Amino acid sequence: MVVVCARRALLAVLLLVGCVAAFGADYGTVTARKVADNVYQFSTSDYGDVGMSGNSVAIIGTDGVLLFDSTGTPASARTILAELKKITRQPVRYVVNSH
Repeated sequence: MVVVCARRALLAVLLLVGCVAAFGADYGTVTARKVADNVYQFSTSDYGDVGMSGNSVAIIGTDGVLLFDSTGTPASARTILAELKKITRQPVRYVVNSH
């Protein structure tokens, strides 16, 4: 009986790990697109059934960056900041979260 329960538990863990690996890679993926000079849009893919996809817009000025919407998760916000650092050395000075 213990061996059967252990095998079922192991199977459940393996299935869970497989599902996370299969779906986790696409959750919260950020893509960047230049909209105009010094204006960039960052789009975040859906987080499965919970939604939370969205768009952020960065406007790069002479003394800093204005960022509209910081996205739905800290992980995607960090990704957007990392992408911004590839585009400009200006710091993010202002964040406007619309919702």
